Amino acid sequence: MLVTTDAIVLKSMKYRDTSRIVSVYTRDYGKLSVIAKGARGPRSKFASALEPLSRVVLVFYRTEHRDLHLVSQCDLRASYRRVTSDLDRMAAGLACLELIDQTAHDEERNDDLFGLTEHALEILDAGNVRPEVVLTAFKLRMAAAIGFATALERCAVCGRPFRKGGCEAGWFRLATGSVMCLECQSRSRATGSSGGADAAALVRLSAQTHEALERCATAPLENLASLAWTTAQGNEIHNAARLYLHHHIEHLRPLKSEELLLRPVIRSSTRRT
Repeated sequence: MLVTTDAIVLKSMKYRDTSRIVSVYTRDYGKLSVIAKGARGPRSKFASALEPLSRVVLVFYRTEHRDLHLVSQCDLRASYRRVTSDLDRMAAGLACLELIDQTAHDEERNDDLFGLTEHALEILDAGNVRPEVVLTAFKLRMAAAIGFATALERCAVCGRPFRKGGCEAGWFRLATGSVMCLECQSRSRATGSSGGADAAALVRLSAQTHEALERCATAPLENLASLAWTTAQGNEIHNAARLYLHHHIEHLRPLKSEELLLRPVIRSSTRRT
């Protein structure tokens, strides 16, 4: 059956002499693998539309119970040139795509996840929000889109809201994505009600790190232009998000793009603010 859908190119690999096998995340059919015959030929009709970080309109022959679908046509809708021309933004964008490639189920539609990916690339391309902020926000919102939303606004035990810009820190509970204030954590330790595996799945957050994570998880992406963090905060934020994803997503591998390019950006964020 010949079908048409919007898609984002996740990765592409050479196949035989002139073809490509491409992993795409589509609006209507989730993650798919497609083959574009002749895509590397000198007169290819696909041109650069099958490169990672491209948003395209994809026409392909969808065959039930097949792992590979044949591309008929692929038209470029957006190439995010500002992302691909800047190493930091490209690293963040590719890390987002790596997460999608690792976590999205084959042929399972998820409108929230597709919309998030599309919007994150648009924000990176606009250039107003720091790439490390976009990637952190993407991680937390991706977790929410696949069923593991965080709840960072108030203490999960006593219900008190955390003070904005204050000095109160808290504990991030990886199992539930919630936070616990220092008083409740002290009481639970004293009574022995939080121990063993639960205690091991707690991450201490400074007030500034907690506030940054909450904004990344809930504020509109375009409203995060003023968000920046110090080297110490960046390491805390990166660690908390990494541990949370690894707690809920089995066999999640390190993100190559983040490892190679984005960590130096996080560590040097104080010099860029």
